[in-house]
Amino acid sequence: MPAPGNAAFRKLRSPCRLQKTLTGWQQKAVFLSVIGLPAVLVGGKAAELVFASACTQIGTLPELQWARAADPQDPEVYERMGEAQLYGFLNSNPEAAFRNLRRAAALAPARPLDWEVLGLALESVHEYRSAQAALERARDLDPTSPQVHWLVANCDLSAGDAVKALPELKRTLYLDASYSRPVYDFCLRAGISPRTVTQLVLPRHDRARFRLNFATYLAAEGQIDASADVWKDAVISGGPFEFVWAQPYVDELMRDRDFARAYQAWRDLERLAVIQNPQGTDPAELLFNGGFEREPLNSGFDWHYDPLHYIRLDFADPHAYDGKRCLRIDFIAPSNGEYTPLYQDVPAEPNQRYSLTAFVRSVELTSQSGPRLRVVDLNDPAGLDVAGEPTLGTTAWHRVQVSFATGPDTRFVQVLVWRPRGVDFPTEISGSFWIDDVSLKPAA
Repeated sequence: MPAPGNAAFRKLRSPCRLQKTLTGWQQKAVFLSVIGLPAVLVGGKAAELVFASACTQIGTLPELQWARAADPQDPEVYERMGEAQLYGFLNSNPEAAFRNLRRAAALAPARPLDWEVLGLALESVHEYRSAQAALERARDLDPTSPQVHWLVANCDLSAGDAVKALPELKRTLYLDASYSRPVYDFCLRAGISPRTVTQLVLPRHDRARFRLNFATYLAAEGQIDASADVWKDAVISGGPFEFVWAQPYVDELMRDRDFARAYQAWRDLERLAVIQNPQGTDPAELLFNGGFEREPLNSGFDWHYDPLHYIRLDFADPHAYDGKRCLRIDFIAPSNGEYTPLYQDVPAEPNQRYSLTAFVRSVELTSQSGPRLRVVDLNDPAGLDVAGEPTLGTTAWHRVQVSFATGPDTRFVQVLVWRPRGVDFPTEISGSFWIDDVSLKPAA
């Protein structure tokens, strides 16, 4: 579905037909940024030239006057003439413009577009009440168009009727969820509280999806407490939902290093069975999906991985130590880089000893610097950063272990599969490495 801001979103033939709520050159620069033209933060003559260039799509006045003479009953000609006279920088004639725009609406009273254009033109000169009436007429003629509801809401805000705009925004989202970000921005800038948005703007259908989306938006805008309230509303009363709807919220919190809130959200998802840990129900086990029995979510508190040069990951290799699957890492071309093929963030208690274990095997690992387990304190890497012994050459399945103690302020650690850059010959690594049954538990 096309995102708001492009031509498909507006469905208007001319880039000048767009609602504007600011004034002067600032208004024109914002307008151009919305339609996708490179005029953000452009002022003065530069903005005038870019804006004028966009408006040339309307047609020149002589051409339009000739067309009007040829067919005086064509509403589109009057509409385009009105736009050219209103938005033209060199030949602006507002009085004639509105006369032509009203004539267009009178000739085609059942065509929503003419009322939209008239409403936007009236709004551009701050004739808000008349603009509201014209846009509401367009809405009544085309009630299933999300665009027209969006335009009515913007005009209501310009007229100082923010409360009147709320049901229009709600209808906009109901008809087209791709308007979510513009609607949230609208509410934030209008000073509408997140609670009001949740209660009066977010649609009741797809309840959880809209609330999770709004919670993610608030988290990205730094309104963490408000986002937590919306999240709570979604998970308590939103009904069943898919992980892909909740993932952006969890990942946004983790990008902001708010690991505590992110982990609470992760536990909510486990409680609702949106995600399930194939590792089992051992209360002492801290790792998620340590046996790779399911494809990692690459999110939250599951394994994370990124495409890397010279490395191939197979999370469904059948030659497992235990179960049906394990992770196989192939170093597919000799190289001497530092690699972290995957990692997982894990909650931990302060002043606690832990044991990190895994079963690994290898075939023809050529380097003296082989892959190994590593643990780092997420908040204090200098205080805790330990690694286990490397796996080298060709080996059968065997157990590896890293024991460590957390500091007084440790709350989360990161468990990594890590290969440091080699310093002893041979430095370049190639070959294959398998890992299975990774486990992190408090030490006995």
